[in-house]
Parts: sequence; C-alpha cells; structure tokens
Amino acid sequence: MKVHFFSGNKAISDAAFDGCTGLRGDVEWRRFSLTDQAARDAYNAEAPEADIIISFLNSFIFREEHLARAKQAYNIHPSTPQHPGQDPQHWTIYDGTFVSGATLHRISREVDAGAILDVVEKTVPEESRPGEIDRQSENMALALLFRRLDDILAGNLQPIDRQWSAENYRRRSDFVSICQIPSDIEPEELERRIRCFHMPSYRNRLQTVICDRRFVYAGDADPKAD
Repeated sequence: MKVHFFSGNKAISDAAFDGCTGLRGDVEWRRFSLTDQAARDAYNAEAPEADIIISFLNSFIFREEHLARAKQAYNIHPSTPQHPGQDPQHWTIYDGTFVSGATLHRISREVDAGAILDVVEKTVPEESRPGEIDRQSENMALALLFRRLDDILAGNLQPIDRQWSAENYRRRSDFVSICQIPSDIEPEELERRIRCFHMPSYRNRLQTVICDRRFVYAGDADPKAD
C-alpha cells in the first residue's frame, strides 16, 4: 500500500509522519511538504499515484487531478466543523465560540467540505489566546491521527452526523480584510480585533491608513516610556 503524507514543516508535522511510519511500518510511506512554488511544481510534474492521501496541518489545496491519483484522500483540519477554512484559532475567539479541536474528513474539491468522519473538541477558557488554541488543536489533531490511523488505512471510516458551518467558512482574504482598521472603528471592536488578530510574527498585521500613510499596530505603548 502506498500512502502519500502531506504536511507543513512544523515539528508537530515531523512527529506525525514519524509516528505514522512507526505505527505502520508495513506501509510504503512518502512525505510531501508543498510549502513553496518549486515544491508544488515538482509534485505536479511528477504526478505520483498513491492508494491513500493523508493531509495533516497542510495548506496545499488539492485539485481534482490531484485527488484522481489516489483511491482515498483524508484531511485533518485543526478545528471543529464549526470553523472551516483558514485561521480557525483566531475566528473561534472573534466569534465567541471558544473551542479547540480537530476534524477528520474526506478531501473533496471544495476546501473543508468533505464528509466528516470524526471530531474531537474541547471548550477553552474565554481568556485564551490564538496561539494557545492553535497549539492545543494541533495536539488534538495529532492524537486523532494516531487513534484513527488503522481505520484510515483499512478504509473503515463512515461519515458521522456532523456538518460544516458554511456561514463560518473563512479564507485568508478574510483575515487580511479584518486586519484593516477603519478610522471610525468603535473602541470595543478595536480591542476585540487586537485580542483576536494581533500576532507580531505574522506578515498580515493590524493596520490603518491615515492621510495616505499606512500605520501598522506593533502593540501597546509602554506607559512608562517618555
């Protein structure tokens, strides 16, 4: 059996692949990290076939021709079905749902829209930050992958009675858009966005334009600074 494992370059992705190969050494594993255009071009040029595709914390979007190369394709989304799409660790706070979790589902032509096969979820404290929810969800995704790995490889999974929330589906463009702060924003909404979306390490950061000049939020000023 040939299994193609798609993931990013995080340490937890390394742990996921190493764990899978350790648990099922009888399978022919191959890992793909399509995090740049060169890697994606090489994959498309080779067009390798597999029995199963497993996507874990992977941002690569599979097209129909990719899915046609495998008999089955599964993804583990690092949140619940309530928050499909990009950046769920931010939107769960902004929407006031305060959950972490992971969803195992079949990959379809639409992102985070395939049949849901398993869900793990946990309510988090309202004071939780996006980074905390992200780490917790990633760990839950890893545990879910290991727990259902044999079922994935055997093709024993059946859809459960859970549906994706279409109204909560977010794209990266939604994140970029909400980081654009209008000049007339209410103080409460500004504080809400700072709490939910301010990440100094991100390329897309909270910003506003005044008199044709762009100002990027870098954090609150030190009140002791003069």
